[in-house]
Amino acid sequence: MQTLAQSKQRGFTLLEVMVVVIIIGILAAIIYPSYLRYVRNARLQNAKAELILAQNMLEKYYAQNHSFRQAGAYPTDILTNISSANPFFNIAFYSDDETGSGTNPGLTCDPANANNDQYCLYAAPIDATNPGETRFLFVDATGSIQECEANGATISVTGEVSDVSLADCQTK
Repeated sequence: MQTLAQSKQRGFTLLEVMVVVIIIGILAAIIYPSYLRYVRNARLQNAKAELILAQNMLEKYYAQNHSFRQAGAYPTDILTNISSANPFFNIAFYSDDETGSGTNPGLTCDPANANNDQYCLYAAPIDATNPGETRFLFVDATGSIQECEANGATISVTGEVSDVSLADCQTK
């Protein structure tokens, strides 16, 4: 005859399984937002590196042509390979600046007053491949990189930026 302890089946109770599932759910709820933030920061750093690459290519163009523009237009073909290599950010020349004043002096990019010795590039998130990203970058001929929040800006689903709220930008 078997004793009561020997006949008892071994295994997990429903309560134990539910506790484990709840703990896993809580951990996932904490870890997933951190993972998304890490991915967004990595994508932004890649966009910053590609803006610097575009800057270098424009400086080379300037050395060869003594101007950042030919016939009043920027050499957009320089950005073709860079933009197509980055599916998360649109990298393009910026041409719609709101000038600031007083304590809000505005972006160092000022395409409205630009001459052939200036340029302004931006990297804005493409919504279809980089959802939830609200930051975008500017870089100009002086080499200053500005990181901006999209609070006052309009960013299209294809990553075109306009109506920048200058107070939301800071030099990095």
